[in-house]
Amino acid sequence: MSTAWYAPQLGIATMAATNQPQLDLASIRGAFALPEGIYLYSHAVGCLPHVAREGAAASDGIVASGVGFDEAFRRLRQGRVYSRDVPRYDIWSEGSWFTRGFRADNGFVPQVGTRWVYSEIGAHVYPGRGFFSFLRPYVGGDASQKTDDRQTTRIGVAPGFYFRGKWGSDGWIQYWVGRREWVGNRMIASPFLQWNMHAAPSRLIPSIDFRGSFGGLIDYAGARPGRGDSITLGAALRPTDHFELQNDLQHQRLRLRSGEPVFTAMIERLKATYTFNSRSLVRLIGQYADLDQQDARSGSVSTSALYGYKLNWQTVFFVGYGDQRVLDDAAVYRPSGRSVFMKVAYAFQR
Repeated sequence: MSTAWYAPQLGIATMAATNQPQLDLASIRGAFALPEGIYLYSHAVGCLPHVAREGAAASDGIVASGVGFDEAFRRLRQGRVYSRDVPRYDIWSEGSWFTRGFRADNGFVPQVGTRWVYSEIGAHVYPGRGFFSFLRPYVGGDASQKTDDRQTTRIGVAPGFYFRGKWGSDGWIQYWVGRREWVGNRMIASPFLQWNMHAAPSRLIPSIDFRGSFGGLIDYAGARPGRGDSITLGAALRPTDHFELQNDLQHQRLRLRSGEPVFTAMIERLKATYTFNSRSLVRLIGQYADLDQQDARSGSVSTSALYGYKLNWQTVFFVGYGDQRVLDDAAVYRPSGRSVFMKVAYAFQR
């Protein structure tokens, strides 16, 4: 069997922060392309200590001076991806492993000390007529666990389907069956329906987006099961070549299974852009946010205006104004800040 090896990589980067040990990050990456549409990818990133640095003992226990290479490389992130895509079906599997000693700040990962795997298999269907041009019914599932005691933290199976159709539409719908998560000191069941759809029906309406979830949700602060929904709806309207309106609405609600409300949140945003010509434009944005909790309510209203002018391909000029108001205890929106700004951007040539 012939194989092709794509760009194996070995890299080392050095990081240092104030009052923190210097870290050397070593990474190994590689990809295989095999016959029959099979693709394999693997990577590993390790945190290695800089042994010459004095005072390298870190308060968070990530690295310590004098730790050997073998021990340090156990403090790593590993990932594996397996993919097979043939005309009638496809298979996708992805997994990751973050040891507890891996550095998790500065935007690396939100959580360490976990293993996670997601797998999916789907069929390919090409209807000859009707709304849909492509259908992909599939079954997926994921599971994660802690690396120290192997406690399962999340598990679930999600049958669903992906589609492409008329009016530039595409999207997917899936239902998480038997979804459970470890919250507090117990597993909580939270099966829910999830979807994500997009369409570009015409020049007048160039974009419509509709995504969300409905069903079992979890009150993570109180470690209690509940039900609710999270919906995001966005659309763009372009009545002329120069003028475009973009409206976005986000709504989220959570109630306990007893019916007691936990919170309701909503954000509405309207953006209007008028392009005079290839050099100048004006943009107006208004946003309303509201959060209603059990014993408190908060909200804000913000508006902004921006004018932009392109002097030439190297130089762009912006000037704008912003106004921010927040909801006080008397349910009145009080001014909280105003700002005027100006920006000039210039692209230097070498």
